[in-house]
This record gives sequence, C-alpha cells and structure tokens, in this order.
Amino acid sequence: SSPHASIEAMASDYVALLLEVQPLGPYFLAGYSFGGQVAYAMSQILLARGETIGLLAIVDAFAPGAIANSASPLLDDGHLLIELVHHVLTLDPDDLANLSPVEQRAYVGRRLELAGLLPEGGGSDHLRCLLSVFRANLQMHREYSPESPRSVPISLFRSSELREDERPEPALGEDLGWGRFSSRTVPIH
Repeated sequence: SSPHASIEAMASDYVALLLEVQPLGPYFLAGYSFGGQVAYAMSQILLARGETIGLLAIVDAFAPGAIANSASPLLDDGHLLIELVHHVLTLDPDDLANLSPVEQRAYVGRRLELAGLLPEGGGSDHLRCLLSVFRANLQMHREYSPESPRSVPISLFRSSELREDERPEPALGEDLGWGRFSSRTVPIH
C-alpha cells in the first residue's frame, strides 16, 4: 500500500485499530525510531479523546522538531539504501556510486536475498517499496510538529552503543528533546 501522508494520519489509523482491541485506557504505548513519533502522535489523539496514557516508551527516537535541517533535501537513493539496510548489511557508498538507481536497488536487493532477508527473486521490487516507505517516513519525521502538544509521561530507552553518525547533537540533550513533551522528567534507560 502507499505510505501515509503524515504522522498524524498514520497515528489516527493506528488509534482506530487500537480502540477496536482496547476501547478504554489507560494506554501503554511504545515506539522505536520513527515509531517513537508515531506513538507520541497516538498519545496526543488519545489524550484529546479524554483517555489516560499510563506510559509512552520511546526507544532510540528523536523528539518532534529535533531534526533541525528539514529544509535540506532528502538523501539520494544510494544513500537512502545504505541508511535503510545499515543494520543488516555493510555497504560501501563506492559500491553504488556508478550504478543507476535501478541498478543500485537490484544490487542491494540481491545482497539482501543472499543474506536471506528478502524473498528470492523479488528483492529489488520489495526493496523499491521499502525505499518508498522509508523516504516517506523520513519526510513525515522532518515535517511533524504537533500543534498544542499535550504533556505525557515518557520514558526514553537509548542504545548504549552508537555509530558516530547516530550520535545526537549535544545541544539536543540526553533526552533527545523529549523533555519538552513530558509531564515529568524523562527517565533514560
């Protein structure tokens, strides 16, 4: 399916599904990476409905507005591919530099197939879809700015080991910016 157009739209769909299973709170939500902002947006929808949030657990995610340079263009397909698969494959940007976007997807898709991470024979098509969703999620993450945010109890869970390019800006703080959205001091685990 097509990616959502906004974090608010995604959160609204997820809240509708959540309410089918659990019509009354308190709600205990969690989100990892991009999902941290989605879980936060879900908490805002639930709070607006008068529901109670028992806990919002954020795992390795920056707070809304923490990506300061949202005016800069998104990465090209080659760099997006590397970012998308960096946890499961080691890719050298030079391996992709002289390939067209279609060739880049085919190369990375085949590597993922060989690693057993994508279905045999459909890796490139599957990767094209994943890349589309990844690009949309990055754009939504950059654009998400909650109007009149409601304070919510947040606990932040952070990786103890990070690559150099994953380290947050020191000005952001240890809580990755979530302190301004929480009803209390954000404990960091």
